[in-house]
Amino acid sequence: MLQETIVKNQNSNNMLKCQFSARHYYNLAENYNVAAFIGSLISLSFLLIPDKAYVAYSPIFLLTPSVFDIASLVCYKLMGISISRAALLRNYFDEIVLRTKISNNTDSDIRKINSLIINVVDKSKEECELQISHTGRDNPPGVKNWYEFSKQYADSDVIFECQRQNRWWNNELSHRRIFLYGSVVILVIISGILLVFFSNFSILRVFVCLLSAAITFTDRFIENLKYIRLSMKIDDRCEALEVSKNKALVSSLQELIAKRRELKIVEINHIHKKHSKELSERYEQITKDF
Repeated sequence: MLQETIVKNQNSNNMLKCQFSARHYYNLAENYNVAAFIGSLISLSFLLIPDKAYVAYSPIFLLTPSVFDIASLVCYKLMGISISRAALLRNYFDEIVLRTKISNNTDSDIRKINSLIINVVDKSKEECELQISHTGRDNPPGVKNWYEFSKQYADSDVIFECQRQNRWWNNELSHRRIFLYGSVVILVIISGILLVFFSNFSILRVFVCLLSAAITFTDRFIENLKYIRLSMKIDDRCEALEVSKNKALVSSLQELIAKRRELKIVEINHIHKKHSKELSERYEQITKDF
């Protein structure tokens, strides 16, 4: 049975380490994202300096926010690199475990994947051992039993069930992330607009203090739009597959899931840790036979 094969393969030592490494890079990307956000806020905060002090020390007050701008943009770039690595590993995991061949990984690609896994595991051996022995219901949540099944699925349905799990978990976590980050970003944007319009700032001062925030916030907005559009396409594919388990639709759905993972969007690790057990149990209740 394919379901038993998936359970066995996903809990093999190599695949557990692959998932641990993918989570490591996504968490690293989140840290870079927070650092970039804080750097932008610090740069923006220089607009609060009184005009008298600014005029007296203008070189310092122009140079300092520029340094934070550069640091913020570098962190945002590193965030993108970490996400690319995480997505590569997670998509590889699905290809091996679910047997969904959606990319043509060359020998060089496989070597890169193995190198990423080895580097992460070697640097975090204790944490790795903990996470590969824990499921999503343990504290802290781990990567064992990544796909959980509340009942026996036919071979024709089991891959789609794993894809539905991806969709469901993503929706649950992204709703919380969008609400939290959206509230903070809107507050920052409104504050920045009010500061600019109700103060007599020079164009240079405004440009320097808003540079990193404008660039990263605009890019975040674009990435979130892509994320929402991809999520809508994923929802449409899932609805179509509810009617017919077409292999072409299954492959196209997996391609959409893989593309969404590559976007510069990260969930909040703290929310996942806090709600992992609760969400695992809820999904089991939703899917089990009564």
